[in-house]
Amino acid sequence: MAINENKVQRSIVRYVPSPPPRGEMDANAVAQYLYRELKKISNVIDNVSKNRFEILYEFPEKPRDGDVIYADGVNIDPTGFGIPGIFVYNLSNNQGGNNQGGWF
Repeated sequence: MAINENKVQRSIVRYVPSPPPRGEMDANAVAQYLYRELKKISNVIDNVSKNRFEILYEFPEKPRDGDVIYADGVNIDPTGFGIPGIFVYNLSNNQGGNNQGGWF
């Protein structure tokens, strides 16, 4: 799932680990590193539990049945009306009988 390169907010639903401290590590440096990483994980879990979504600017490459996205309404516009919103991918929502599903 691509995110607009002009995006100013940081990712709210993905955890990307930071590299661990290098060189001589004392207990304080390890504790600070672990605290920051656990805080990032906690924030992601909190956002997912509250159903917060990042606005996407491109469709996912390989959507699966039940995927949920927040479309920007311009680059991703399943409705054709230019309205941003939340959409679910449904395999039973065949468009023209192509068995590829669709967003609704």
